[in-house]
Amino acid sequence: MVNQFPGAARVGAAVANAVLFYVFAPAGN
Repeated sequence: MVNQFPGAARVGAAVANAVLFYVFAPAGN
């Protein structure tokens, strides 16, 4: 797959990372 929107991919990755952090951070603490 050729990604023509690297900016959107970066935003998507940031959102996914934030969600994972929000979900797993309380469990880590």
